Amino acid sequence: MANYKAFVVVALALGAFLAVPRAGAEGTEEDYDQNKATDSGGCDNQDSSGSDCPCKEDEQTDPGNGCVQISVDMGRTRYSALTKGVSLQLKELQATSQLYIPDGFKVLAGYTVKRASWEKTAAGLPKWVQIASDGGLLTDFLFADGSSVGILPAGPESRTRQRLVMVDAQGWATATDPAFYDFYPGDGSRWRFGAARNAPDYLSFIEHQTPQGRLETEQDIGLEILRDASGGLRQVVTPSRLADFVVTGTNAYTLTVYPNDAACVSGTRSAEGFVEVLPGAVPESVWRFSNPAPGTYGVLEVTREKPGAQPQTWRYEFVEAVNDFVLKHPGGVREDRAERLKTDNGNRLMIRKESRDANGKVFNKVENKYVKKGYKYVRQTLVRDPGGLDLTTSYGYYEGGALDGLERVKVGEDGSWTVREYDDSRRLTAEIRPWLDAPTNAPLTQCAATRYGYTLFAAGDFLSYNDRRPRTVVNEVCGVEVSRTYHAYPTNALGQAQEIEERAAFPGAPYGHASNPRTVKTYYAATAASPLPGRLANVAYPGGKTETYGYEYGTYNALTFVFTADPGGGAWRETVTAEYPDDGRAGSPKPPHVQTTRSVRAWDEKGREVLDESYVEDGAAFARIGWTRMSYDRNGKLTETAYSDGRVESATWGANCCGKESETSAEGIITVYGYNALKQKVSETKKGMAADGSGDITTLRIY
Repeated sequence: MANYKAFVVVALALGAFLAVPRAGAEGTEEDYDQNKATDSGGCDNQDSSGSDCPCKEDEQTDPGNGCVQISVDMGRTRYSALTKGVSLQLKELQATSQLYIPDGFKVLAGYTVKRASWEKTAAGLPKWVQIASDGGLLTDFLFADGSSVGILPAGPESRTRQRLVMVDAQGWATATDPAFYDFYPGDGSRWRFGAARNAPDYLSFIEHQTPQGRLETEQDIGLEILRDASGGLRQVVTPSRLADFVVTGTNAYTLTVYPNDAACVSGTRSAEGFVEVLPGAVPESVWRFSNPAPGTYGVLEVTREKPGAQPQTWRYEFVEAVNDFVLKHPGGVREDRAERLKTDNGNRLMIRKESRDANGKVFNKVENKYVKKGYKYVRQTLVRDPGGLDLTTSYGYYEGGALDGLERVKVGEDGSWTVREYDDSRRLTAEIRPWLDAPTNAPLTQCAATRYGYTLFAAGDFLSYNDRRPRTVVNEVCGVEVSRTYHAYPTNALGQAQEIEERAAFPGAPYGHASNPRTVKTYYAATAASPLPGRLANVAYPGGKTETYGYEYGTYNALTFVFTADPGGGAWRETVTAEYPDDGRAGSPKPPHVQTTRSVRAWDEKGREVLDESYVEDGAAFARIGWTRMSYDRNGKLTETAYSDGRVESATWGANCCGKESETSAEGIITVYGYNALKQKVSETKKGMAADGSGDITTLRIY
């Protein structure tokens, strides 16, 4: 048994990541030294499934002891944007000064940079740079001396395939004087961040480019980050919300979140350029952060106030005896703690986490064990309820050679398993699973396998940098091919990117065979007029059906449910026209009783779907045959859905933290929900109807 010793326990992880840091925002060198010993372990090298720190995007998440601890939802972006949501997240792995200043909160919108290391390469550049995904996973990219490419050498293939490249202002790779960090997830896209240390955009998001050539900046998202004269975070503005930070004292500040509407925001700016809040504006929530002992970093109190609800306070306390932070929930209903242990030689790491109820009884316990691969830890086992049910998931990795550090096998707690194979370029080539209850060493005649190939076969297709998209996917069962799908990503003669998916009509059928069903997606060229570049233009399906896509910016009137086209507007309308082929009968240009149809959907300036209309061709025009309208409350919650046939669905959202208080179906059935102090749904009651004398039906949940 490994000889573990107590190490620094980090259970205070309050949030997530750094999206748009300012120059010099890495923190003091003392802060970094406190953090670097723990950055290597835990959630930063694991997939999201069953991770030591599973990250999810809950709105207005309560503070907690995990990977995402305080996450304040900033609503949707413009629907026209690639990034669909923005959040403010706070995460610190140690008790540092970052807990007590607004800059501890980071803006998360898609991939972002969390931090760059103080440790340097021979060229004086950061030795590693940490990237955060939109789901909260952290990845450290290591730069070897003289290399422009940062890699993750060990872990799941979904992470090790990613690359971070230093480039100059012209986009050429450099290991000495980068202007940008270009992040390549492996799907053909590129995310760009500032890399010039003294530039105002250092580590900031610059742009995101899709494989189809669509380019997006903060302005396209509808995101604005405002800082004070010293560079500190002051306001964050999205189409849905305004976050206003105010320092209230030593080691204390408030975060107030307002709806971004005329009832709260004046539309004018102060002399410093900040958004002005109207007198008497009612916020969605107010968060208060304070240190009961200013100047020390042992305790953090977080209080959340919401209209119509009692204030709730969470308290983080550093316990000297266990070198650990303990999180106490409001009213003492729950307590979370963690423990981090290392072997004497530092090659192995164990993290235990547990939650206790108000009586001190443990109701949740998880234990993860890691082994060091290079400079990072990778997980070996995840055990739920250790010492009890011992539900164990285990992981194995390749040792040595070109595949060193890649995940080889994963065995689930139910006995299921997956074996992964790779080529010398570390690309995934096969995923093998059991057929029925075959063991992990079973021959292929007892397994199901999915195989991936990367050979190009379509004219105009090419592999851009770090494009890890497979071109051929073959499924086998017990050694017999059961399906084959080809993928190609060419550019046509008009400069339009295309995606071709072709399914083999019979086992082994080659690409391009006349019998293969084919779907072709074509995207608008980069030279098309705004807002078309890089967006889907048309789709041709097997059988001859086609869809043509059109897009418009505009404004939306929530009172009249009317969308008005306007190139300068923030609302969005998408029109899809479907046409059908000749069904083969003489004199019948289209299938019987089916005409060309059109779907029109609209989203308001806050990115919420508000209108869905259906049309059918009526001679030379289109006639509307149905519609659906959606209405929302000031917090962005869906409150009513009305249909053209007169049916209406509705929902109420009170001051509770957790979800709907009640909903009424289109048939008039009312359902009421109840929650406990831990925010868990405990009851669901369908109300009886007086018309038929039926009584209430209640479903209770016990945890």
